[in-house]
Amino acid sequence: MPLDANIYTEITSLDAALDTLFKTLDAARESSGQDRLPQAMTRPTAQAEGSVLCAPVVAALPFPPFALAAASGYALKAADTYAATGEAPATLQQGKTCFAISSGDALPPSCDAIALSAHAAVDGKDGVSITAPMLPWLHVRRIGSDIAAGEALFCRNHILRPSDIGALLAAGVDEVQVWDRLEVFLATVGGNFRPAAGAADGAAPATGAAAGPATGTGTDAADGTPGAASGTASAPTPGTASSTATDAAGSATDTRLVDGITPSLVARIQALDCRARLAARLAAPLAAMAEALRDFFQKSLAAGGHALLLCVADEAALAVVRTFLEADGQIVSPNVGLLPGAPAMTAVYEGRPVFCLPSSPAGSLSAFSALVSPTLLLMSRRPAGHCPGTLSGGMTETGGLMAELASSLPAYPGLDVFSPLALARVGEKTVALPLRLGEGYKTTVRTQGFAHITANGKGAPLGSSIRAHPLRPVETLYSTLFCAGGSDLILDLMADALLRQPHPVHMISVGADAADALEALKNNHCHAAVLHMADDDKGEFNFGFVQRHWPQGKVIFVNLAIRQVGLVVPAGNPRGLKSIADIRDKKLRCVNRLAGSSTRLQFDALLRHAGLTPQDVSGYETEVESQLAVAAAVLTGKADCGPGVAAAANAVGLDFVPLGGERWDLVIPRAFLDDPRVISVQTLLQQAAFKKRIAALGGYETTLTGQKLELGVRLGA
Repeated sequence: MPLDANIYTEITSLDAALDTLFKTLDAARESSGQDRLPQAMTRPTAQAEGSVLCAPVVAALPFPPFALAAASGYALKAADTYAATGEAPATLQQGKTCFAISSGDALPPSCDAIALSAHAAVDGKDGVSITAPMLPWLHVRRIGSDIAAGEALFCRNHILRPSDIGALLAAGVDEVQVWDRLEVFLATVGGNFRPAAGAADGAAPATGAAAGPATGTGTDAADGTPGAASGTASAPTPGTASSTATDAAGSATDTRLVDGITPSLVARIQALDCRARLAARLAAPLAAMAEALRDFFQKSLAAGGHALLLCVADEAALAVVRTFLEADGQIVSPNVGLLPGAPAMTAVYEGRPVFCLPSSPAGSLSAFSALVSPTLLLMSRRPAGHCPGTLSGGMTETGGLMAELASSLPAYPGLDVFSPLALARVGEKTVALPLRLGEGYKTTVRTQGFAHITANGKGAPLGSSIRAHPLRPVETLYSTLFCAGGSDLILDLMADALLRQPHPVHMISVGADAADALEALKNNHCHAAVLHMADDDKGEFNFGFVQRHWPQGKVIFVNLAIRQVGLVVPAGNPRGLKSIADIRDKKLRCVNRLAGSSTRLQFDALLRHAGLTPQDVSGYETEVESQLAVAAAVLTGKADCGPGVAAAANAVGLDFVPLGGERWDLVIPRAFLDDPRVISVQTLLQQAAFKKRIAALGGYETTLTGQKLELGVRLGA
């Protein structure tokens, strides 16, 4: 049969070929009214690794489901130890008022704290002396501290990873709604091939969960139907060399080429979590090949195929394929210009995409990566970055992602460390934020990659470049938002709400002091910083701090909320404290926060406004490290009051006297205002429903929430 003289000569660019193919598929779907994409199905969570969610998932149960010991020691009731000191320890009875417990054990019902062995002495007669006061829930993992019931875990079209499976099961999600896997039917057309060792001609190896039930099965005849097996050599196609030859001794030798291309394509299909269905080689005489193609296509579609892939061996076979598709299908791009390899072809048959790839090893694989992979990912509802690719200026030749560290990464001599990383695209660079080692399920969910530091390796300092190994599609770099500074329930609410948006944003908030948060902004290591720094005695916040430490910074200020600050006092406020002047007038003993903390700055400002000096406050010089430490000092009677917040007072059953507020603002570089992630945050802060969630926490005001602030805007103004 002579070659068709009407040879296609026009070359189509890759972008144009993909765009035209997608539009043609959309038009075919609209005209037929049929959705030929995989449909939703229910799958057991334990078997859903690699699946794509077709609906958002929220936690059904809290984790942990009951209080657990976070350290080994003695479980006890915190109230029994409030007066304990080294000189006058609290004596408890083992098995009655305190219990030996190991990390991870369930907390006895009567207990609410763990005393470490360093704070306990055993007398050998079941008596245990506790030498320091214990706060409620000290060294205890409370119910839902890792995952809260109703918390949004994953959004629609999220690809489930092994760590996600564990988190879902722990949260009581036993079944998930996912998209079924894509069926791809593959055949080699023409050529002089024999199957590779270990792979039967016409049968795909059944490897991995992605292999469908028909993969590796066959029918009776090698007739080009899906799953057909062939154990005999096919007659040589006209125009090709004979499949046998005679050596010098007169013995017949097999001169067919080993087919290493088809198994490679099958593996590529399975790597995209699609089912690969392999048919026998279509090696009929050219005159009968069109009928073999028609039979293959019809049986593939009848079996539920979503896409068809042809590896065409030679120009003679390609001419037959073109003629067949011109008559029975629609050729979309006859020559897609790709190197290496001969041009590839795309077509549509009965609403399904058809790809004709060259049979050279390099050409077939490069054409698969360029043409087939993006199409299958789109049809599978997976992001394009799911397939290993290149992020401009980012990916290394070994597949690692070069990223700049937002904080230092220590080494542990003698240990190989796989440090979990959160990864985000900030401005023009990829930023890696090391996550804490040893946290619960939430760390595994947040982990987007890891950095490997070998046992004899060195750590990496802040700002250095490291090779990160991504565990998520590169595309997720553009949906992750880094926020530096502050640690508060408002930020937890924001993270949860942003995950529930139509276009989910994964916000990772890292607590840091104001100086470190501002430094992260200056280094382009975050998209926003949270500040709540009092600037002067007139009630101004944050502007002066930024202007002093980054005068050239071009930023805007958007309010999160106003958090009430005041004095933590005993339950019932027995001394009747109403103002900060009462500390002096009623001769109260006070405890203070560390110098430089925002609460300390607020307390100092309140003293100045009331005309008081540090000398007027008994105990002003007694400093503690946290809000809960202030509450503990008041609870145990070591102080009559102390500067703090309502949340700390409520945690231990104390009262709170509000005296003012501190403005929590987001500081955002103007360069990021058009970033979709930042826009999502600003939109969320303006929603009335979200403001109600903040107000429901108690101790917060939302009069300014979501507003862009200018110098001179004060609390509630």
